[in-house]
Amino acid sequence: MDDLSSVFIGWLYYIFIELIGCTVARVILPVLSFGRMYVEPLTSASRPFNWLGARRDERGRIEVEGAAAGLIGLIIITVVILLTSWLITFD
Repeated sequence: MDDLSSVFIGWLYYIFIELIGCTVARVILPVLSFGRMYVEPLTSASRPFNWLGARRDERGRIEVEGAAAGLIGLIIITVVILLTSWLITFD
């Protein structure tokens, strides 16, 4: 039973954080920051990220780690859903 639950939790983590959250962050972060922030590419250098999940590249832009970007993407999705439901409710 523990194996099944760990597989299910890992699958949910991959779907929500890695797939949906990271994709949203890859699109929204550069737009909102006017190109000063971006999500790490899949083939990134081996330099470590700081405890916030970010580092600076050679050009001075902020590069966000994939897992941290996934959480940022999920926060953005949550805010958009809440604002949309609030606007529909009071319309």
